[in-house]
Amino acid sequence: QISLDLSKRGNLGLADMIVQQMGGQAKDKEVTASMGLSDYRDFSVRRIQGALQEVNVEKTNAVSNKISSPEEFINKMWPQAQQAAQELGVDAKVLLAQSALETGWGKHVMQNKAGQSSHNLFGIKASHGWEGKTVSVQTVEYENGIAEKRQATFRAYDSYQDSFNDYVQFLKENPRYQQALELVDSNEGFIQGLQKAGYATDPAYAKKIISILGREQLSELTPVKSAPASGLAG
Repeated sequence: QISLDLSKRGNLGLADMIVQQMGGQAKDKEVTASMGLSDYRDFSVRRIQGALQEVNVEKTNAVSNKISSPEEFINKMWPQAQQAAQELGVDAKVLLAQSALETGWGKHVMQNKAGQSSHNLFGIKASHGWEGKTVSVQTVEYENGIAEKRQATFRAYDSYQDSFNDYVQFLKENPRYQQALELVDSNEGFIQGLQKAGYATDPAYAKKIISILGREQLSELTPVKSAPASGLAG
């Protein structure tokens, strides 16, 4: 391939040609100007190795950000769930159970087209008043008890902490959820209150959260209930 390109490109230097074939830019010409042929080979190998290393780093970072088990999800989210629970006056385990249902224990957090996490733990959609980042994904909605796949736009956050903060604000500032917030002394009452208020279209939404709440991983955690605090840290 190199010999064919040489015959076609005439006076184009060997160094220039190799750099172009490797995807190099003009600045690489200065690097290769004084190289011998063996140096060109080493230079090309180093560039390939460098590119592969960058790809591997990106893959490693992507994998490291994924949550692989319910236990890992609980350990990661428990402190933030307790903080949000104190603000709402609800059991922190309820927030873990709801976010576990929405994200498959953190394994299926919505991502944008670039593969970046939305950090959306509670499936909150981006309404007309939302001015933050968004992510558009295919989701399942229920209409008259029938599940249908639809494209929908959801809120996106910079961190899971931001997701918990927004969940608290979303419930407290939305009048439709005030009745649910009056039932925080009962885990099932609060969860069923969310469903009655239309938090999700799945007719079994509350039942699924209650089922997760009864799992051993959550039942062993110490419940956190308290009067609403002044606010969450950003």
